[in-house]
Amino acid sequence: MTTTRLRSLAPTLLLATGMLLFVVLFLDWRSISVTAGVVVDAGQSGWSGWGAAAGGLLASMLALELIHLVRGVELGRTLEAIVFALALGIVVLVAAAFTDSTVSVFVGPVTVETGTREWPAYVGLVLASIQVVLALVPLLPEPTAIRRPTHGAA
Repeated sequence: MTTTRLRSLAPTLLLATGMLLFVVLFLDWRSISVTAGVVVDAGQSGWSGWGAAAGGLLASMLALELIHLVRGVELGRTLEAIVFALALGIVVLVAAAFTDSTVSVFVGPVTVETGTREWPAYVGLVLASIQVVLALVPLLPEPTAIRRPTHGAA
């Protein structure tokens, strides 16, 4: 894929991965099953803890990208840098949410605070990482043509 084509597709791909990440945050990132007379299965979505902050940054970044794509407004270098900073913040917060593996479950007098990581957490981390790369693309310098000397020229 050429860099010009990648530059033109980057905003659309960034918006698509952002929307997917937004949906993935609603799925259970951690789950637990507790048996204390009764069986209680509980899960915690990606919107809990650090994921809530990541979701806020994600909403801001999606708004900027929607304005860029729908209205055709060029963001400019400053706003492209802001989008990159937002994507970087999102991946850091998603990584924090990914590593935080506690789920609090209250079953009468029993409280359990452990849990297992589910597949949406892995998908969320991958999508957030892809977003950083896509947000970096517009900030890369433009490619320059390389002139090759012709043979036999005087």
